[in-house]
Amino acid sequence: MRLETLADQLSDAECADLTGGLGPWMTTPVPRLGVPSAKTSDGMVGVRGERFVGTSSTCFPCGTALGATWDPDLVRRVGNALADEAGRKQVAVLLAPVLNLHRHPLAGRNFESFSEDPLLAARLGVGYIRGVQELGVAAVAKHFVANDAEVDRERVEARVDESTLREVYLAPFEAAVREGHVWAVMSAYNKLNGTYCSEHPWLLGEVLRGEWGFDGIVVSDWGGTHSSAASLVAGLDLEMPGPPRQHGRRLLETIADDERWALAASAGRMLRLLDRTGAAAIDPRGAESSDEPVEIRAVAREAAEQAIVLLANDGTLPLEPGSLRRVAVIGPHGEHTPVQGGGSAFVNPQDPVGILVGLRTALGPGVEVVHERGVSVGKHAPLLTGDQIVTPDGRPGMLVEYRAADDGTLLDSQVLTSTSLLSIGPPVARPMGEILVRTIARLRAAASGDHTFGLMSAGHTTVRIDGRVILDSRDAPRGGEAFFGRSTQEITAAIDLEEGTEHELEVDVVPIVEKSETLGFLLGCWRPVDTSAMDRAVALARGADVAIVAVGTTAEHETEGGDRDDLGLPGDQDELVRRVAAANPRTIVVLVCGAAVAMPWVDRVAACLVAWFGGQEVGTAVARVLLDQVGPSGRLPVTFPRDASQLPDLGFDGTTITYREGTAFGYRRYLHDGLVPAFPFGHGLAYTTFRSSDARAVREGEKVTVEVRIENTGERRGIAVVQAYAAFTATHESPRLAAFARVDLEPGAAEVALLHLGGTELRRWDARSRSWTVPRGPLELSIGWSATTIEQVLHV
Repeated sequence: MRLETLADQLSDAECADLTGGLGPWMTTPVPRLGVPSAKTSDGMVGVRGERFVGTSSTCFPCGTALGATWDPDLVRRVGNALADEAGRKQVAVLLAPVLNLHRHPLAGRNFESFSEDPLLAARLGVGYIRGVQELGVAAVAKHFVANDAEVDRERVEARVDESTLREVYLAPFEAAVREGHVWAVMSAYNKLNGTYCSEHPWLLGEVLRGEWGFDGIVVSDWGGTHSSAASLVAGLDLEMPGPPRQHGRRLLETIADDERWALAASAGRMLRLLDRTGAAAIDPRGAESSDEPVEIRAVAREAAEQAIVLLANDGTLPLEPGSLRRVAVIGPHGEHTPVQGGGSAFVNPQDPVGILVGLRTALGPGVEVVHERGVSVGKHAPLLTGDQIVTPDGRPGMLVEYRAADDGTLLDSQVLTSTSLLSIGPPVARPMGEILVRTIARLRAAASGDHTFGLMSAGHTTVRIDGRVILDSRDAPRGGEAFFGRSTQEITAAIDLEEGTEHELEVDVVPIVEKSETLGFLLGCWRPVDTSAMDRAVALARGADVAIVAVGTTAEHETEGGDRDDLGLPGDQDELVRRVAAANPRTIVVLVCGAAVAMPWVDRVAACLVAWFGGQEVGTAVARVLLDQVGPSGRLPVTFPRDASQLPDLGFDGTTITYREGTAFGYRRYLHDGLVPAFPFGHGLAYTTFRSSDARAVREGEKVTVEVRIENTGERRGIAVVQAYAAFTATHESPRLAAFARVDLEPGAAEVALLHLGGTELRRWDARSRSWTVPRGPLELSIGWSATTIEQVLHV
């Protein structure tokens, strides 16, 4: 029996129960009628499950990396893999994809989003949604809408004119509904033109449900519900997390008689979601498996490979293994390569492969692969990991015990792979105020001298070494960056340790019960300063056949809850690249990041590629691309500015963010203002060359079909990504991406690519009539390889 047929049997109280969460990740059941609870989980790069630090999960490339594939079919297969993982985690609702755009390069959460371009984001978002939902798991398109920066995101107002909203920021969401038939949408934290998105009648009612015909649920971002009956009537179906503060039984007190239709309508939509996901057949409290089928890891590796963008190459790449005797891997991201950004998208990855290991495996024992970090890049004290800490019984990591506050009874335990703990809501089946957390490990000192420990905490946290308290967060100032801005600021303490000694490390946490219900700590340690590290790295590079420098950002720099401070690489990484390049002319830079960074040294190196936060297979993928076991086929989904002078204006005045640039943002602004970036939107090299020719277009009403011949003019197989940019000459607008196609060609082969431009690609919003229209007059189509590399121009 379909649950949706039970809607008429629900009491008002039961309808109200369905509108609020049961806990941090569960929806509320109705036992009388057999209506089950459904488990939600953060997603995008993986399916974490109920705990923030729980069972391991396959970690896929970040949103920007998937954007760099320009491959909706591959992204759809990633969605399939995520849905498969969701089944093993008893998850019915995956909180992804992120359809916000890279409006500003420094936005802290850019790495979760596909692109700066609405069309590319829409095509990939639809692929992601279809892949997840065709296996019976609900995708959640988020964050609806204009949540394009982390600055004061829970209160800030985004001011966006309707033309800009319609043509740019709403466009990926409209595609998610009309083409992807997404089952759920998450409202954004921020206000839109004066009204919170979670209670916005025009946004949720008129546009989403009315114009687009959306028949799924709207769920709040966690803690992002600001009213009771008003948000329900506006169109918000589900308040998360639970227990609800605005929805649930409170609605029975706040809703007017003539608004009770909204209560029944929301309950009906919740039942529809449970039907669609088959929630009745899922045990949300069942064991969460960390099993990883071989084919799932293969999809993660393929996505990481296809995401890599070759930015520059003087012919040094690809490397020929037979000519190599000694390879130097230099830089902070060589051994411990970051695989993901920070925040709610975090998962516990399955056996991540760094660049150092990836190269050693690919090159085999016949090539010596050596390593030096050179510099450190941590924004805060780096976490202690399994090679520095072990549990009391000798396992890598730290033992966590959850105990009852009244009598100390052990409620549950787990092992952390690093000194990082986070829980949104109680980590066990007790109220937050009734638990204590104790973590225990043996700390191994890897060097002699002052070790400076740093702590950020949500809760009252004490840190002891050999029984002595070295850090206590009780009086630490609030307003830290961790845990979505809910932690204390970092406090530090130095202690002298001798290399090779072992010490007992204890971290105790007493939760502070407050609205956020956030519990956690980040404990790191700066080892004694090594002043010769960069000199050793340069010397190592000088004696190698090739130097591969792995640099970039980390989950500390790109994370939910805060924006980046600047465009440059953190720490002394730029200087490291310069010195290594001066020491070895065959220097290849691998960028590990989630968004654009400045590269003042790019003209001094032999080659440069960006691997993004490439997921757990990033090291394998980088090695395979460097050695041409798979050719580079990624293309930039965002513009890389030359330097900070090219950054746009965020438009933030302390309370509002005004989108003054209108529709001319991203690469469109560069084209409009005549700016020359470091690397343009759509750019990416291959190990071969391509030529486009014989382009012709046929226009029929509001649709245009373009045929263009693509030829591989080089000596290696490669994938071309041909792009069409459209502009109506009478409007004096900047060209916009209107269509693209990937073409896989053997050397000397050619193929005719078809590019279809429908009504949605060519329409513009008429502010006077408040309706869509296709402008009259000539249409200019620019065909090429990036926003600035154009080979053919058609006038249609």
